Amino acid sequence: MSSLFKSILIPVDFGSNTKVAVNQAIELACTSGSIINLLHVIRPKTFLSVIPVANQLRSPLLENYHTKKVMSKLDELKNAIEKSVLYCKVNTYVTEGTIYRNIQDAAKQIKPELIVIGKNSNHKYFSWSTSVCPNGLAKSTGYPVLTVMKNTDDTKIKLIVVPVGSFIPNRKIELVVELAKKYRAAIHLVTIPNEIDLKETKGNSFLETYRILKTGLTSPIEHHILKGNNLPKAILEYAECIGADLILVNPGSETRISSLRDQHINDALKTSSKLKILSIEPYHDNKVSVFN
Repeated sequence: MSSLFKSILIPVDFGSNTKVAVNQAIELACTSGSIINLLHVIRPKTFLSVIPVANQLRSPLLENYHTKKVMSKLDELKNAIEKSVLYCKVNTYVTEGTIYRNIQDAAKQIKPELIVIGKNSNHKYFSWSTSVCPNGLAKSTGYPVLTVMKNTDDTKIKLIVVPVGSFIPNRKIELVVELAKKYRAAIHLVTIPNEIDLKETKGNSFLETYRILKTGLTSPIEHHILKGNNLPKAILEYAECIGADLILVNPGSETRISSLRDQHINDALKTSSKLKILSIEPYHDNKVSVFN
C-alpha cells in the first residue's frame, strides 16, 4: 500500500455529514496525487435504470431543474476541493435509485481504495434514505469503508484501536502502519480471551501481531485483554474509554453488537463522538506475515 489513499469515494447529500466526510477524505488523500469521487443519489421517481454517460452517471429523466441544481452544488464542491488540495482531481457522479445499491455500483466502476460515509445523528447516513450499513458495504465491495460522525471536527488520527481475533490481520496491519507513520499514532491491540488461546505461543495471532508492529514501527504500541463475551461491544466501550480516534474492524464478528436488532458498532456511535470506524475485509490468506 502506498502513502494512504489515491482514490476515495464519498456519497454526498450536501448536509453537515458531507462536510466532515469530505474533510476526512482530504486528510487521508495521498499527497502525491489523488482522486476524490463525489456521488449524489437522487430519490427514484421512475423505474428506469441509470445510464452511464462520460463522467456523469444519469438516467434520461433526470434532466430537470433539481438535477441541474444538484450538478451545480457538486461543481461548487469539486472546485473548492481542487483549489484547496494540491494534486487532487475531483470527479462528480449523479445517480437515481437506492443509496446502498448505487454506492455498490459506483464502487465496482470506480474501484476506490476507500469509501467515506458521513453519519447523521438519527442512525441514518442520508436524510431521506434507509440506513446504510458500512460493514455490509465493506464486505460486499471489498473496499475499506470509513464512518465519520457529522459533528467530527478533528480529522487527525492519534490513537488507533485494533481488534485481533483468530488470525493475523495482515490487511489491518498494512493500513495501521501507514496511519501510524503519517500521524505518529499510538496503537492499542485488543482481544477477548475466548477469541484465541492465550496459553499457546506458536501461531498466537494476538502476540504475533504485536511483534510485527513492534518490529516495524516506533509508535507506542499497547496490548490489552478485554472482558466480556461480546467483542464488538467491548471494543467500542474500550475505545471510548481511552479517547481513541479510530477503530479498525473486520465486518461481521467484530462489528455486530446485536443480531436481534441488527445493530453494529457504527449504529451505537453518539452524535458527539469523535470516534471513527474503519471496516475492512481481511485478506483470505492470513498465514504469512506482511513483514516476513
